[in-house]
Amino acid sequence: MCISLFQKEQEEKAVKIYYAECLRIMTENIANATHGSYVSVKLQDILDPKPVDNRTADDIIEGIRNKLK
Repeated sequence: MCISLFQKEQEEKAVKIYYAECLRIMTENIANATHGSYVSVKLQDILDPKPVDNRTADDIIEGIRNKLK
């Protein structure tokens, strides 16, 4: 029961993201044709933002070096 509820919620979320992306692309195409503006942010990026990487360049280089050892 719990798994099917989770699956249903995930499917509904996927459909909403799909519809939102279709509308975003449609408005982008219309805006490009008419030299207008459009929303460029994807719904997926709003719902599940990627974690911010606050590392400095030196920290990233150090991490790469440690992985190569």
